[in-house]
Amino acid sequence: DIAEARAKWAESLRNTRDLCRNVVLPLAYWGLVQSKVGALAYVCYLVWCICKTFRAKLSEAILHGKSVAGFGEQSREGFFEATLFPGYVYSACWLSFHVVQGLLLLFFSLVALMIIDDTRRWCLVKLEAALTPLVIMVLIKALLFRKGIFECFLLDGTRDIKRHWFYSITFPAFIACNFIVGLYYGVARAGIAVVVSLWRCSRVDLLVVPRDLQKKMNLDMAYLSFLSVVGLAE
Repeated sequence: DIAEARAKWAESLRNTRDLCRNVVLPLAYWGLVQSKVGALAYVCYLVWCICKTFRAKLSEAILHGKSVAGFGEQSREGFFEATLFPGYVYSACWLSFHVVQGLLLLFFSLVALMIIDDTRRWCLVKLEAALTPLVIMVLIKALLFRKGIFECFLLDGTRDIKRHWFYSITFPAFIACNFIVGLYYGVARAGIAVVVSLWRCSRVDLLVVPRDLQKKMNLDMAYLSFLSVVGLAE
């Protein structure tokens, strides 16, 4: 029994070693290279966006006579902010590179887990448990509630209410049922908001705070520095 256990343990070690050598390490190297390439491509995209926005604002200021905010009276206050712009660009590119690389590494790690036979079943079970309720809720909302009941039974061809008595009964039921669906849509909205916020924060040529708040407090110093550079060029 001891010899058999040792043999099984040695075979398990050999299988694990072969799996790491032939599958895990190549996938990890491929994912690392692809994530670095993707992050570098995103940094190039950021630089291209800055140049494009700079040319657009400068052309608007020169051709249409719309001076950049803060430079209408040839103010010198923004000149110092312009000297900070290269540092803002470098920090934004550096942070964006590492954030995008981390997100791509996470994505490629999930892909690697789906490729490896030993972890594919576990991943499929987890994905099925997480996505099945969401898919069911979306289908119920889109097909049953909206197409089947709301548009067919409650509205006529002119999109007006067809049966007021039935509408008054079913509308509270829609509110109760869509409350559950709204929970999943709220989570999806939060995920989209995080992605969009990260994207806007990586763009120093875009304002990331409300415009009224920026006029009062100048919270987005990177965008102010960008406008200062445009004002200097003007």
